[in-house]
Amino acid sequence: RGKNPMDGHQERDIFIEDVKHLYTSDPLFLRVKSHPKKHPAFSIENDLIYSKNRGGESILCIPRGKSSNGKSLYGIIAEQAHEVLGHFGGQRTSDYIHHWYWWPHVNAHIEEFCKTCNVCQQAKTSNQKPMGELHPLPIPSKPWESIGMDFIGPFPESQGYNYLWVVVCRLTSRVHVIPITTSTTASQLSWLFI
Repeated sequence: RGKNPMDGHQERDIFIEDVKHLYTSDPLFLRVKSHPKKHPAFSIENDLIYSKNRGGESILCIPRGKSSNGKSLYGIIAEQAHEVLGHFGGQRTSDYIHHWYWWPHVNAHIEEFCKTCNVCQQAKTSNQKPMGELHPLPIPSKPWESIGMDFIGPFPESQGYNYLWVVVCRLTSRVHVIPITTSTTASQLSWLFI
């Protein structure tokens, strides 16, 4: 199963005190402590709130907030788990943390943490197909032979129009701005262009 990221005795004691203190300011865990019978998914032991992981083992519930040293409790856990486990990305780090801790949206927090880790970003491999070669468009030989277009808007309605269609000649860079509506169809655009 691995090593608990909070195994140092002094650090762990300070961390546990911070957790107990922050339960009073976290709305979810304040409700759990106030009415434990209404929240059967949680249990309270020694003023600490526990839940169960997928393996049925008790795991510590972590409140939102900053520790006595000014760091986020979530960040402390993520950093230490990251040091112990390595730079394997958000999913593996999240799975590792689920062995000991739980808080709302833990996976999203760990994913965000891993996105800020430079080593993770440099070490991760791409899961996309290799990019193909670039095939530039041929250079047009006369004006308006090849065009580019874009739509801008929606705008407040003026004279019955609320959108702009921008058509650009790729050779001369000449621009035509045509007022249209958001409900204009492709066949209507072709007639407008002609």
